[in-house]
Amino acid sequence: MNLIAPFVVFLAVFTVLAHAIRRLRRREDFFRWLPDDLVGSQLVYSEKTFAISHPLKLTVRVDRIYHDGAAMALVELKTRYRDEVYASDIIELSAQRLAVQYGTRDRIHDFGFVLLQHPITGRRICHKVVLLSEAEVLGIANRRELLLAGALLPCDAAGSGRCHRCEYRKECASDSSPGQRTAHEMPSRPS
Repeated sequence: MNLIAPFVVFLAVFTVLAHAIRRLRRREDFFRWLPDDLVGSQLVYSEKTFAISHPLKLTVRVDRIYHDGAAMALVELKTRYRDEVYASDIIELSAQRLAVQYGTRDRIHDFGFVLLQHPITGRRICHKVVLLSEAEVLGIANRRELLLAGALLPCDAAGSGRCHRCEYRKECASDSSPGQRTAHEMPSRPS
């Protein structure tokens, strides 16, 4: 009696089942972070680039966009040790909303989500955030252009922690004290 054939069949079935169970667990783990606002929503875009030229020239790459039947909601994925949403996350999502809204003409919710994943544990926490208005995004873009053109002086950061992580720290610290910078000391655009 040949025992090899049944053993091979058993091994093949076992491997297929183990693979299917592993895929289901991964899928289940992925959707466990989904906030109540997105339960039942459909993923419509993933890792998609949107570019617009009006009301400002802007190119963004969105991580995820879900549609709940009424409007689309943006999700930004971040890998971070700290469970903290930064102002830059909200600005990024708000700029994405502007580009997606003008690029698709679809309705976008005035809120979005920042999904934080711990780099070691893999733990995911999702934060719902209120997005900036179109006028606020355009104001930030305009302020950036004025700063880069030297037409506006920079102001000190709200907290010293921001200064420690800034790529222009050396330029700001040289020859001036906080609040004493002049236009010619302002760092130039990074190349």
